[in-house]
Order: sequence, then C-alpha cells, then structure tokens
Amino acid sequence: MCDKRLATSYLLFPAVRFGRVPKRPPKEISDADTSDSEEKQEVSSTTSPEPSKVEINQLIQMVYEAHEQFSAMTVKRRRILSENPIQFILTETPSLSNQLHAWEIYTERVTPDIHKTVEFAKRVPGFPLLHSGDQQALIKSSFFRIFLMRTYRGISSRGLLLADGTMLPSSFLTIIFENFYYHSKIEVDRIQDMLVSALKMKLSEEFPDSVVYDLLMSKISYLRELATHHDKIHDVLRYNLDSVKIPALYSEIYYLEQSCEPHSGRISEVGS
Repeated sequence: MCDKRLATSYLLFPAVRFGRVPKRPPKEISDADTSDSEEKQEVSSTTSPEPSKVEINQLIQMVYEAHEQFSAMTVKRRRILSENPIQFILTETPSLSNQLHAWEIYTERVTPDIHKTVEFAKRVPGFPLLHSGDQQALIKSSFFRIFLMRTYRGISSRGLLLADGTMLPSSFLTIIFENFYYHSKIEVDRIQDMLVSALKMKLSEEFPDSVVYDLLMSKISYLRELATHHDKIHDVLRYNLDSVKIPALYSEIYYLEQSCEPHSGRISEVGS
C-alpha cells in the first residue's frame, strides 16, 4: 500500500512543472479558437471531460506497476538486500582530489538509477507523447526529487543504501555534499579570516557596543539561499542552450553548460 501511494505521488511532477490548464466553458470559445486545426487539437486536449474513477484507478495501477518494475528500493527488494560498504579511504583533512574521487564513486553508483528513472517515465501514460525536449526537462528538473522518493528506504543516519547493496556511509556523503574544497583551501581561509577581522574592527570603531557585525554575519545564509534560487532560474537556459545565444563569459560564470550548483559551497561558514 505504501508503495502504491509513493507511485501515485510521481504523478505530481508533470503537474507541478507545467501547471494545469484551466478548462474554458463552451461560451468562451470563439470562432478564432476553431479557425486553425492545430488550435482545435489544443482546445480539445484541454477541455476533455474529467477522467472517471475507473480511469484514475487504471492510471494509478499502471504507474504502480512501473514503479515496482523500475524502482530502486521497493519493500520486497529492501528485505532481501545485503549491504556492501563502499571501499573508500577517508583522510583526516579532506582535499579537493579526495572530494573529486568521492564524486567519481558516487556518480558511478547512482547513474544506473538514471536509466531506471527514464524507463519508469516511459511507462507513465501520456509521458512518451510529450515533446522530447519537455521529456528531458521534466526528467532533469525532477530527477533528484524522484531519486529521493525511490531510495528513501535506504536513507538513514548511517548513510545511503543503494539498490545494488552499496552502502555509502554518512562520512562519505559529507565529503561530497557538505563543503566545496579548493586547491589552496588554507590560503582561501586565511584571506577570508583577514577580511572578516578587518570588517569586524572597522564596525566596532564606527558602532561601538553595537550588534551590527552580528546582524551582518547573520545575513550570509540568506545570501546563499538567494544564490541557490538564482542559479535554479538558469535551468531554462541549461535546457535550451541550442536555442538561445548567451555570452560565453556569462555562460561560464553561471555554469550554464553544466547542470550543477555554482561554487556556493562553504569555505568556513563564517557567521552561519
């Protein structure tokens, strides 16, 4: 039953992405609406009757069957899955090379689920009929959320258990997702500490016995949130790079040719 509810929730993603087109009453359909054959088809597709309960149940059943066939972690699979801890040497002071090596392992282990997600999407009624660009955009924009839904049974305080039995411990995941490591992290931290100290001294001179410095530092997390939101807005460009002309420098600074977050990772989390 839990799997069926989970499978049903997959139906939300296309709706959330594109929204639902409201139906117009017949009296609002003018001659202009029916003058073109393509427009006729569009009106027909958006004004079709509400599906019956039987049709909805059939839809749910089809999605459920696709989920059972291609999900990474169903109840049945979880019961028979044996854990195999990942072979990875954790250093006391993680470096950029250490982080990149961890990414190589992680992406290699997770990539098979991308194929399964695509196969699952092909079984969702109506999805294969969408424009290929829309199919790709939906899968790319929703993949991480779908991945979490498909693997949540393998998520615990110990780490992440993948469908093939690979156990990625929390310490391993922390290297990947918690920080961005630089080639010269010590120098980066030194420069940052020096600038922060100078700022603190100047503010204390201008505003003695004030909380201005603390208030200023508390705003850093909000800036990160804005940066993340700003980066996501660029997804429309990442999905349509072949159809839009963007200056090379702008594309480079915002990683438009890569579906990844900008270098907004923490250096030493000042004021967080």
